[in-house]
Amino acid sequence: MRQELQRLMERLEKLQPIVATVRAQELGEMPEQVRNNYEFIASVFYPMESVKRDLRDPMLRRLTNNKPVLGYVSGDYGYGKTATMIWLWHELEQEGFVAVPPFLFYSWDDLMLAATKWLSLELAEKRPGLCCVILIAMG
Repeated sequence: MRQELQRLMERLEKLQPIVATVRAQELGEMPEQVRNNYEFIASVFYPMESVKRDLRDPMLRRLTNNKPVLGYVSGDYGYGKTATMIWLWHELEQEGFVAVPPFLFYSWDDLMLAATKWLSLELAEKRPGLCCVILIAMG
C-alpha cells in the first residue's frame, strides 16, 4: 500500500495545469519522447462522460464501420483541448487504430509532415508491409 501511494504521489507531482502541444516536427524528431509524455497524460486524464458519449463513442462507431471522421477542436487557452485529444488518441490506439497524436500546425506542410512522419513510424512497427506501400504512394 505504501509503494502504491508513493507511485501515486510521484505521478501527481509530474502533472502540469496546461498540457503543451508538440510541434509537427517533434513527432518525427522525437517520437518516443512524445509518446511517453502523451501516454502519461492519457493515463491521468479523466474525461467527462459527455466526452466519451459525444466524441469517442461516435468516432469509434464510424471508424469500425470504415467511415471517415472529420472535425477539429477549438477553444480558449487552458480549456483542455490538448489533454482531451491526447486521451482520445490513446483510446484509438488502445482500440487498434493507428492515429496521429495532437500537434500544432500552422500550414498544410506541418499537417503533411506530422502525418507522414508519425504514420510511417507507427506503420513500420505495426504493419511493415503496408508502410512500404504508403511511402511509395506518397513519393
